[in-house]
Amino acid sequence: LRFFTVYGPRGRPDMAPFKFIDRVSRGVEIQQFGDGSSSRDYTYISDIVDGIVRAIDRPHRYEIFNLGKGSGTSLKEFIDLVQKHTGKDAKIK
Repeated sequence: LRFFTVYGPRGRPDMAPFKFIDRVSRGVEIQQFGDGSSSRDYTYISDIVDGIVRAIDRPHRYEIFNLGKGSGTSLKEFIDLVQKHTGKDAKIK
């Protein structure tokens, strides 16, 4: 099973979702690489757990299954969501 950018409670604080939310909410500058069009497939931890549970005892031997949302979220879209939910404008470097 392959996981893609897993986030949720007890997530790694060095990952972009946590860093950006923390910095934007505190009014600290964030660093955006490129024009914001790059994208990631963010997957909530409970969806990963659901995928693992569903994969247990399945008759698929040595196959790869991707566990993810299935579509990317651009960096610009992600920053827009952070701004919307924190109620603050991002200071982008």
